[in-house]
Parts: sequence; structure tokens; C-alpha cells
Amino acid sequence: MKRILSLIVTLVLIIGLAIPVVSFAEKPKTPAINSVSAGTNTATVSWGAVSGAKGYEIAWGKKGVSDLLDSTATTTGTSISVSGLKENTSYAFRVRAYYKSGKKTKYTSWSSKKYVTTATSKPSVPKINSGCYSNGQVTLNWNSDCRAAGYEVSWGEKGTWGWPGWGEVNKNSMVIRNQLVTGSTMAFRVRAYWWQGTKIKYTDWSSTYYVKTSSCNPAPSGYWTEWSAWSDSRKKVTSNMQERVRHHLWAAKCKNCGTHNPYWGSNIKCRKCGKKLSQDNVKHENIYTDSKPSMKTLDGRANGAKLNGKNYWYCEPQYSYRYYKTK
Repeated sequence: MKRILSLIVTLVLIIGLAIPVVSFAEKPKTPAINSVSAGTNTATVSWGAVSGAKGYEIAWGKKGVSDLLDSTATTTGTSISVSGLKENTSYAFRVRAYYKSGKKTKYTSWSSKKYVTTATSKPSVPKINSGCYSNGQVTLNWNSDCRAAGYEVSWGEKGTWGWPGWGEVNKNSMVIRNQLVTGSTMAFRVRAYWWQGTKIKYTDWSSTYYVKTSSCNPAPSGYWTEWSAWSDSRKKVTSNMQERVRHHLWAAKCKNCGTHNPYWGSNIKCRKCGKKLSQDNVKHENIYTDSKPSMKTLDGRANGAKLNGKNYWYCEPQYSYRYYKTK
């Protein structure tokens, strides 16, 4: 009997050694994306390593209603760089770990998404090619760049302080009529701007370009009238009329205590004294009284935000005109 039991034990040990052991590894935790950075057409994603992972799968796509995560890649590291992205476009990224369970490859759940916006190719600094004074105006031209969303132009009299003249166009030329001094030399400069996501960015200013206000065809003898009052009315610009556009930023000022509020209405109370901001108790104070603010100043601001220490509640175009009277 003892001999039979010994044989049975020996057989069991032999069979046990012959059968491979199946390993069931512990499921790794879901990885978390630490950072996403982007260039013009590329992005680099990094995440934290998780114990038990054999590697990682990354998915990405354009940011949208459901995020089109239709591109994938795998790696055994904890970062990856992807290419072929479109510039100035927002993308969503997520990552998950994969591991072995027996002979099967299994995955953790996906991480939370991380978003990044690719950069926009920077336009070149504009170069002013020509400028000519005629009939009381300067026509300025510069090289265009398809990457630019538009251009800012500033000018002033040579040898004086500052650049009082300002204009904005979305093409590579501009006709300038205001802030010119006849019989002098005017200095001009231009720069391009472009959008990076929701932010506006600018190139450096071009080299200064000088135009004499007595060159080309001299202006007829005459004078400019005073600017008209600002109004919502927009007239058709004629050859002897200068149009000027200004943006108003209104602040709802409480007449009772003088506090600037972002909004007004019969059911809205002043944030300081609590008095209702009805039509009779509000002074609509314009924060910008003289000139048009730049796009950079207005960028990213919303109703109720502060500017120059005052709340404002909306922005609207206003128009003013002047005429050139010949003697």
C-alpha cells in the first residue's frame, strides 16, 4: 500500500511540473496625462507610469462635440510625439495602459482627456514697399503674407514724439487721410497680427518708412473741417469726406453712489448701494472717449469685465466724419 501511495505522489508531482503555470497579473491603474504641448503641426503627450503595464495606447483627434479620437499609437514609454496635425486647431488626447492576463492582452479604461491647440505659423515682419502723398492723403503698400489675419499701421510726424495715427486693415495697402501734417515728412510703420487660439499675436514693427506730404500730386489748397459728433449713423464715404470708426465701451454708472456696474436694468441692483439700476438711475459712461482701442486691448474681454478700473457692459461701433474744404 505504501508503495502504491508513493507512486501516486510521484506521478502527481511529475504532472504538476509538466503543466505550465498560467499567470493572472494584477490589473494596472488607469494612467493620467501629465502634460500636452504643441507646435505648429506636432504635439507631445506625457503621462505617469502605472505598475503592471506592458505598454500604453494613445488616441487623439480634433476637439469637437464628441472629440474625433480616430488616431492611435502605442509605446512602452511614458511620452509620445505625434505629427501631421493642422495648425491653429484644438485636439483632444487620452491614454490607457495594456497588460497581459494569461495569453490575452487587456486594457485599462481611458484616462480623462487633455486638450491643446496647435500653434499658427508666424507671419513675416511686413516691409513697406511704397508710399505716396496726393490730394491730402497717403497711399501705403507693403508685402502681404497669407499667414497674417490683418495688419496694424501707425504713423506720426517725423521728429515728434509718439505715433498718434492708427489704423487696421486686412489687406496689404491702406489709404491714410487723418493725422497728416501738410508740408512735412510723415513716418509710417506696419505690423502683422495673427490668431493663436483665441489670443491675438503681433509681429515686430516694420522699418520706418518716410513720406513727404508735398511729393507726388500736391493737395488742393484747403482745410479739413472739425470732426462731427459720434453717432450710430454710417454715411457713404465720398472723395472729400474722411470716415473714422470708434468703439464705445459703456459703463453703467449708478447715479446714487457713483459705482460702475457691469449691467443695468429695472430688476438689477447696484452692487454697492443696492439701489435699482433703472433707466433714470444709470449714467451710461463711455470709458473710451477719444480713440479706438486696439484689438489687443479688447481681446479676451467679456461683458462685465474691468478695464481701466471700471466695469463695462458692451462694445458698439460709432462713426464720425470730417470734410475737406477747398479754398
